[in-house]
Amino acid sequence: MNPRFPGKQFFGAMLVSLCAAPGVSAAADSITSKPALAAESQVTRAQCAAPGTHAYRKTVSFTSFPRAVASTSAAGNLHQVDQQLPRLIAQQLHERKSTAMPLHLPGALPLSSEASDQRIENQVQQLAQKHRTQFIVSGEVQDMSMMFPGSAYTPGLYTRFMNGVHNTLHINTPLDKRYRSFRFQLELRDGLTGAVLFANHYQTFGKWKVTRPQDVGFASPRFWKSDYGQQVQQLIAKAGDELAAAIDCQPHIARIDARPGQQQVVIQSGANNGLRAGDTLELYQLVTQQAHGKYDMFNKRLVNRQIDIVLTEVYPSHSVAHVSDEVLLSGQYLALAP
Repeated sequence: MNPRFPGKQFFGAMLVSLCAAPGVSAAADSITSKPALAAESQVTRAQCAAPGTHAYRKTVSFTSFPRAVASTSAAGNLHQVDQQLPRLIAQQLHERKSTAMPLHLPGALPLSSEASDQRIENQVQQLAQKHRTQFIVSGEVQDMSMMFPGSAYTPGLYTRFMNGVHNTLHINTPLDKRYRSFRFQLELRDGLTGAVLFANHYQTFGKWKVTRPQDVGFASPRFWKSDYGQQVQQLIAKAGDELAAAIDCQPHIARIDARPGQQQVVIQSGANNGLRAGDTLELYQLVTQQAHGKYDMFNKRLVNRQIDIVLTEVYPSHSVAHVSDEVLLSGQYLALAP
């Protein structure tokens, strides 16, 4: 070995000893552990009041997840996160067979902290009815910034040296402060009422030390190979698991197209959702009532008509069914899996 150029073993031992030395203990701005997820709502199958007995797949639509501060995605050209993040979460739901193939809607919904509940609920109801979906998932990417910008953007001579050593040896120590944050929020809303069924914040961080960062791109192979990308991937998996659990807790509900006086109806759910000819669903009526003391607000509730619906024809996106025992009156009806 050339004595003028110590090898990897020397640098590795030097960095380990520096990190462990009493005189170079973790500084106030260093990071040594992942922050805990700030969970607002955690749902598991064990917490479901009455999980459905049928493995029917619900319909879910995703909006885009806009960035709260667009400039935080500049490093690495990660602006595609707006569309890619909801697609990655949706892919997990579909692979778990919790939902039919999710639909991706253009545009975004405001979060609860940004607009009135009534306004958001009205938007959700309109989107759900237009796209024939049971749930709407929206969200926001709240932070993708470098936690210590100087270490990555304007490093001094010593910092450049240390960054180079870490890159060459492919190691991670507290001396490398190129940490990058990733934080987002998502909301699951019921398409019939617009109400929030599940909401959570997710946060992590990782080392962002890719070379030629201008051409990385969110969710690209180079992105996933980075420490930052791997931490983001784990966080997305966590969000997908919790969202799937929240959806699994909900019954399968589909809108019904019916005409007064006829017992044959069309259900906005079909083979793509796991329905089969001969399946029996329950008939519910959607009743809208004005909220007490508020002329511009309405409450919705489901009334069980105690009537069975038997599927006679099933197509990919819809089904034809026969309503037993009673001729439908006017109103809005739903089919619910018992």
